[in-house]
Amino acid sequence: MLLKSALSALADPADAKAVGAVLDITSPVALKHLRNQMQASPDGRAVLEQRPLPPNSKDPDFEALKKLPKSTFGGSFHSFMVEHGFSPEGRPAVRYVDDEELAYVLLRYRLSHDYYHALLGLPPTVAGELVLKAVEALEFGLGGAALQAALGASGGAGLVTKGEREELREVFLPWVVRGHARRRGMESLLCVRWEEEWGTDIGELRERLGIEPAPEFEKRG
Repeated sequence: MLLKSALSALADPADAKAVGAVLDITSPVALKHLRNQMQASPDGRAVLEQRPLPPNSKDPDFEALKKLPKSTFGGSFHSFMVEHGFSPEGRPAVRYVDDEELAYVLLRYRLSHDYYHALLGLPPTVAGELVLKAVEALEFGLGGAALQAALGASGGAGLVTKGEREELREVFLPWVVRGHARRRGMESLLCVRWEEEWGTDIGELRERLGIEPAPEFEKRG
């Protein structure tokens, strides 16, 4: 199952089901570490106890985000989802983690993925996804994310151009490393109670979390 899913993920980093299976199978040790981090944080414990989920796309709470300025986290998240045709319920369920609490930790990571896109300013292109996987690999220590990040740096299985590959190595991976160093000692992003930050100015939220917005992709050829 791991080999089959890994090959599918290598062929298409946007294959959510294959990527999810790799994460499910390879992450038990990292998940226990992440759960320990969450249990050591008041906000993390609250997340584990309440087990919040993003608002459903048909939920009035999601529609209410449209009324928020794009300068807020909630407004930015809503714009990202609508502009790219995504829905909060589109992430696959956890299938290969038996422990109920660990399964939620992985689900929380998975459901927060689009929050990170909005927070970091990364597009949902193959190159953008690979950069985000590099961020997640360092932030959470998940093997599946590291696999995809390495794929991007080595050529993205032909799914990124030569120019994008060069930019990944020369611009974005150094940005990822700088960001990881900046966040050293801070709480895991899994401890952030995103649902209580909808009205927060996104610049203020980034500053509080030690986040530098991503550079823009420039090279395509």
